[in-house]
Amino acid sequence: MKTKVAIIGAGLGGLACAIALRKQGFEVQVYEQAKDFRPVGGGLALFPNGLNFLELIEPDIVEEIKNSGCCLQKIVIKNIAGETISSSLTQDLTNWAEPIRNIIKNTPSDNIFEVPICDRSPLNSWSQGRVTLLGDAAHPMSPSMGQGANTAFEDAWVLTQCLVRFSNIEEAFNEYEKERMERTKIMQIKSAEGEKNQWRTTKKTQPQPPKTRKLDSSFTDWLYQYQPFLKISNV
Repeated sequence: MKTKVAIIGAGLGGLACAIALRKQGFEVQVYEQAKDFRPVGGGLALFPNGLNFLELIEPDIVEEIKNSGCCLQKIVIKNIAGETISSSLTQDLTNWAEPIRNIIKNTPSDNIFEVPICDRSPLNSWSQGRVTLLGDAAHPMSPSMGQGANTAFEDAWVLTQCLVRFSNIEEAFNEYEKERMERTKIMQIKSAEGEKNQWRTTKKTQPQPPKTRKLDSSFTDWLYQYQPFLKISNV
Protein backbone atom coordinates (compact mmCIF):
# COMPACT_ATOMS: atom_id res chain seq x y z
CA MET A 1 0.00 0.00 0.00
CA LYS A 2 1.43 3.38 -1.00
CA THR A 3 2.08 5.94 1.72
CA LYS A 4 0.00 9.07 1.19
CA VAL A 5 1.55 12.50 1.63
CA ALA A 6 -0.18 15.89 1.45
CA ILE A 7 1.97 18.92 0.65
CA ILE A 8 0.56 22.36 1.41
CA GLY A 9 2.02 24.96 -0.93
CA ALA A 10 3.30 24.52 -4.48
CA GLY A 11 6.40 26.60 -3.95
CA LEU A 12 9.89 25.53 -4.95
CA GLY A 13 10.37 23.31 -1.91
CA GLY A 14 6.89 21.81 -2.04
CA LEU A 15 7.09 20.88 -5.71
CA ALA A 16 10.64 19.55 -5.39
CA CYS A 17 9.57 17.41 -2.45
CA ALA A 18 6.53 16.14 -4.36
CA ILE A 19 8.69 15.04 -7.28
CA ALA A 20 11.24 13.37 -5.01
CA LEU A 21 8.56 11.52 -3.02
CA ARG A 22 6.69 10.30 -6.09
CA LYS A 23 9.90 8.86 -7.47
CA GLN A 24 10.18 6.84 -4.27
CA GLY A 25 6.67 5.42 -4.63
CA PHE A 26 4.72 7.78 -2.37
CA GLU A 27 1.23 8.93 -3.32
CA VAL A 28 1.47 12.71 -3.19
CA GLN A 29 -1.20 15.39 -3.38
CA VAL A 30 -0.14 19.06 -3.62
CA TYR A 31 -2.49 21.81 -2.42
CA GLU A 32 -1.98 25.41 -3.55
CA GLN A 33 -4.20 28.46 -3.05
CA ALA A 34 -3.12 30.16 -6.31
CA LYS A 35 -5.46 29.29 -9.18
CA ASP A 36 -2.75 29.29 -11.85
CA PHE A 37 0.97 29.69 -12.46
CA ARG A 38 1.95 33.27 -13.27
CA PRO A 39 4.91 35.64 -12.84
CA VAL A 40 5.24 37.02 -9.33
CA GLY A 41 7.97 39.57 -9.96
CA GLY A 42 10.61 37.67 -8.04
CA GLY A 43 13.90 36.11 -8.93
CA LEU A 44 16.12 33.50 -7.35
CA ALA A 45 19.78 32.53 -7.33
CA LEU A 46 20.95 28.94 -7.55
CA PHE A 47 24.26 28.02 -5.96
CA PRO A 48 26.27 24.77 -6.12
CA ASN A 49 24.53 23.25 -3.10
CA GLY A 50 21.05 23.90 -4.51
CA LEU A 51 22.01 22.64 -7.97
CA ASN A 52 23.52 19.47 -6.49
CA PHE A 53 20.26 18.59 -4.78
CA LEU A 54 18.16 19.47 -7.79
CA GLU A 55 20.28 17.03 -9.77
CA LEU A 56 19.61 14.33 -7.15
CA ILE A 57 15.87 14.99 -7.32
CA GLU A 58 15.63 15.31 -11.11
CA PRO A 59 18.73 14.11 -13.02
CA ASP A 60 19.78 16.27 -15.99
CA ILE A 61 17.68 19.24 -14.88
CA VAL A 62 20.75 21.28 -13.94
CA GLU A 63 22.03 21.33 -17.51
CA GLU A 64 18.62 22.50 -18.69
CA ILE A 65 18.62 25.29 -16.09
CA LYS A 66 22.11 26.41 -17.08
CA ASN A 67 21.03 26.62 -20.72
CA SER A 68 17.95 28.66 -19.77
CA GLY A 69 19.54 31.07 -17.30
CA CYS A 70 22.82 32.90 -16.89
CA CYS A 71 25.80 32.35 -14.63
CA LEU A 72 26.82 35.36 -12.52
CA GLN A 73 30.30 35.62 -11.06
CA LYS A 74 29.85 38.92 -9.21
CA ILE A 75 27.12 41.48 -8.43
CA VAL A 76 27.98 45.15 -7.95
CA ILE A 77 25.55 48.05 -7.41
CA LYS A 78 26.68 51.41 -8.84
CA ASN A 79 25.20 54.91 -8.93
CA ILE A 80 25.01 57.19 -11.98
CA ALA A 81 28.61 58.28 -11.42
CA GLY A 82 29.81 54.70 -11.52
CA GLU A 83 30.52 54.57 -7.79
CA THR A 84 29.79 51.38 -5.90
CA ILE A 85 27.00 51.93 -3.40
CA SER A 86 24.89 49.98 -0.95
CA SER A 87 21.45 51.45 -0.18
CA SER A 88 17.79 50.64 0.18
CA LEU A 89 15.44 51.31 -2.73
CA THR A 90 13.66 54.63 -2.20
CA GLN A 91 11.37 56.83 -4.21
CA ASP A 92 14.37 58.95 -5.23
CA LEU A 93 16.21 57.16 -8.06
CA THR A 94 18.25 60.10 -9.29
CA ASN A 95 21.54 58.47 -8.31
CA TRP A 96 20.75 55.14 -9.97
CA ALA A 97 22.37 54.20 -13.26
CA GLU A 98 20.43 55.27 -16.37
CA PRO A 99 19.48 51.74 -17.57
CA ILE A 100 17.82 51.03 -14.23
CA ARG A 101 15.91 54.30 -14.24
CA ASN A 102 14.77 53.70 -17.83
CA ILE A 103 13.57 50.19 -17.01
CA ILE A 104 11.51 51.48 -14.08
CA LYS A 105 10.21 54.45 -16.10
CA ASN A 106 9.08 52.24 -18.99
CA THR A 107 7.52 49.55 -16.82
CA PRO A 108 3.75 49.89 -16.23
CA SER A 109 3.08 50.64 -12.58
CA ASP A 110 0.78 47.60 -12.35
CA ASN A 111 3.78 45.42 -13.17
CA ILE A 112 5.96 46.80 -10.38
CA PHE A 113 5.72 44.81 -7.18
CA GLU A 114 6.96 45.77 -3.75
CA VAL A 115 7.88 42.59 -1.92
CA PRO A 116 8.88 42.70 1.75
CA ILE A 117 11.94 40.85 3.00
CA CYS A 118 10.83 38.45 5.71
CA ASP A 119 12.76 36.34 8.15
CA ARG A 120 12.50 35.23 11.77
CA SER A 121 14.62 33.76 14.52
CA PRO A 122 15.41 30.04 14.13
CA LEU A 123 12.81 27.66 15.54
CA ASN A 124 13.52 24.87 18.02
CA SER A 125 11.26 22.42 16.20
CA TRP A 126 9.66 22.10 12.77
CA SER A 127 7.42 19.11 13.41
CA GLN A 128 4.29 18.30 15.33
CA GLY A 129 2.64 14.91 15.06
CA ARG A 130 2.41 13.94 11.40
CA VAL A 131 3.16 17.44 10.11
CA THR A 132 6.52 19.06 9.42
CA LEU A 133 7.83 22.18 7.68
CA LEU A 134 10.38 22.80 4.96
CA GLY A 135 11.80 25.73 3.04
CA ASP A 136 10.65 29.22 3.98
CA ALA A 137 7.94 27.81 6.23
CA ALA A 138 10.66 26.27 8.41
CA HIS A 139 13.53 28.75 8.11
CA PRO A 140 12.77 32.02 6.25
CA MET A 141 15.93 34.04 5.69
CA SER A 142 16.85 37.34 4.10
CA PRO A 143 18.27 37.09 0.56
CA SER A 144 21.77 38.44 1.27
CA MET A 145 23.30 34.96 0.85
CA GLY A 146 20.82 33.83 -1.81
CA GLN A 147 20.13 30.56 0.02
CA GLY A 148 16.32 30.53 0.33
CA ALA A 149 15.60 28.36 -2.72
CA ASN A 150 18.77 26.33 -2.32
CA THR A 151 17.99 25.27 1.23
CA ALA A 152 14.45 24.37 0.17
CA PHE A 153 15.88 21.90 -2.36
CA GLU A 154 18.17 20.49 0.33
CA ASP A 155 15.17 20.07 2.64
CA ALA A 156 13.12 18.33 -0.03
CA TRP A 157 15.74 15.68 -0.73
CA VAL A 158 16.70 15.04 2.89
CA LEU A 159 13.08 14.81 4.04
CA THR A 160 12.31 12.35 1.26
CA GLN A 161 15.24 10.14 2.25
CA CYS A 162 14.17 10.21 5.89
CA LEU A 163 10.63 9.14 4.99
CA VAL A 164 12.05 6.32 2.86
CA ARG A 165 14.41 5.07 5.54
CA PHE A 166 12.06 5.22 8.54
CA SER A 167 8.63 3.61 8.58
CA ASN A 168 7.75 5.53 11.74
CA ILE A 169 6.93 9.10 10.75
CA GLU A 170 8.03 10.60 14.06
CA GLU A 171 11.44 8.96 13.67
CA ALA A 172 11.67 10.25 10.11
CA PHE A 173 10.90 13.79 11.21
CA ASN A 174 13.36 13.60 14.11
CA GLU A 175 16.12 12.50 11.75
CA TYR A 176 15.14 15.21 9.27
CA GLU A 177 15.38 17.92 11.94
CA LYS A 178 18.65 16.51 13.27
CA GLU A 179 20.19 16.74 9.81
CA ARG A 180 18.78 20.10 8.77
CA MET A 181 18.12 22.44 11.72
CA GLU A 182 21.65 23.37 12.74
CA ARG A 183 22.70 24.04 9.14
CA THR A 184 19.73 26.27 8.34
CA LYS A 185 20.05 28.05 11.70
CA ILE A 186 23.57 29.12 10.76
CA MET A 187 22.35 30.31 7.36
CA GLN A 188 19.49 32.29 8.89
CA ILE A 189 21.82 34.08 11.27
CA LYS A 190 24.47 34.84 8.66
CA SER A 191 21.83 35.98 6.16
CA ALA A 192 20.38 38.41 8.70
CA GLU A 193 23.86 39.74 9.49
CA GLY A 194 24.62 40.12 5.79
CA GLU A 195 21.39 42.02 5.20
CA LYS A 196 22.20 44.53 7.92
CA ASN A 197 25.71 45.07 6.58
CA GLN A 198 24.63 45.23 2.93
CA TRP A 199 21.83 47.74 3.31
CA ARG A 200 22.98 49.90 6.19
CA THR A 201 22.94 53.65 5.60
CA THR A 202 24.65 56.57 7.29
CA LYS A 203 23.45 60.01 8.30
CA LYS A 204 25.01 61.39 5.12
CA THR A 205 22.79 61.92 2.08
CA GLN A 206 24.96 59.68 -0.11
CA PRO A 207 25.12 56.09 1.17
CA GLN A 208 28.66 54.86 1.78
CA PRO A 209 30.01 51.62 0.34
CA PRO A 210 30.33 48.78 2.83
CA LYS A 211 33.69 47.33 3.69
CA THR A 212 34.65 44.52 1.35
CA ARG A 213 34.60 41.18 3.17
CA LYS A 214 35.36 37.82 1.69
CA LEU A 215 33.70 34.68 2.96
CA ASP A 216 36.11 32.33 4.66
CA SER A 217 36.95 29.42 2.35
CA SER A 218 36.09 26.87 5.04
CA PHE A 219 32.62 28.39 5.32
CA THR A 220 32.03 28.39 1.57
CA ASP A 221 33.14 24.75 1.46
CA TRP A 222 30.65 23.96 4.22
CA LEU A 223 27.97 25.93 2.39
CA TYR A 224 28.39 24.71 -1.17
CA GLN A 225 29.78 21.20 -0.73
CA TYR A 226 27.13 19.98 1.68
CA GLN A 227 26.65 16.21 1.66
CA PRO A 228 24.14 14.79 4.14
CA PHE A 229 25.07 11.54 5.84
CA LEU A 230 22.00 9.91 4.33
CA LYS A 231 22.66 7.68 1.34
CA ILE A 232 20.50 7.80 -1.79
CA SER A 233 17.86 5.14 -1.42
CA ASN A 234 17.30 2.54 -4.12
CA VAL A 235 13.70 1.93 -3.06
